[in-house]
Amino acid sequence: MKQFWTIVLIIAILGAALYFFPRTMPNRTADIDLGSVTANVDPGRQEVTSAIQDELSVMVYANNAQLLDVTEGKVVRGIVTNNTSGFARSHFADGKFSLFAQFGNLPEPQSGDHYEAWIGNGRGDLVNLGTVEKVGNVYTTLYRSTSDLTDHDMFMVTIEATDGDSSAGEKILEGEFSRTN
Repeated sequence: MKQFWTIVLIIAILGAALYFFPRTMPNRTADIDLGSVTANVDPGRQEVTSAIQDELSVMVYANNAQLLDVTEGKVVRGIVTNNTSGFARSHFADGKFSLFAQFGNLPEPQSGDHYEAWIGNGRGDLVNLGTVEKVGNVYTTLYRSTSDLTDHDMFMVTIEATDGDSSAGEKILEGEFSRTN
């Protein structure tokens, strides 16, 4: 029964996101389907899926960012990302920073490439949140830390060569956090 209500909550959150996206981002649509997350997860990803569901079911996020494609339709590292969009949410409470992000219409990167998530602030501080994971048909990032990173008001997704270089690659998505309360 708990799983049923978790799925209902996820669908409600997505419904609200889709309801507000068209009003704030004209001519953009978010093709995000969390329903496929639990239906198409291989056994190795079940832990990630459970963590995402747990995070969504208990956390009230204080900061939200709507993410837009910044590639202007250009080919970037062999892919075209037209109509890619997403959202990111973050919160700091009880000594814990949590961030959840999800991306729609993000194409599969070329062999030898991957996506990474980053947050930054106006002082030039950039924090790598790690590799963006594909769970089912949806790319997501779930990040937790004991450091308060709520002063980092910018979120971005980059495409990177899998070569060990720790610097940010080419930007695909970007957005600024705003307070929700």
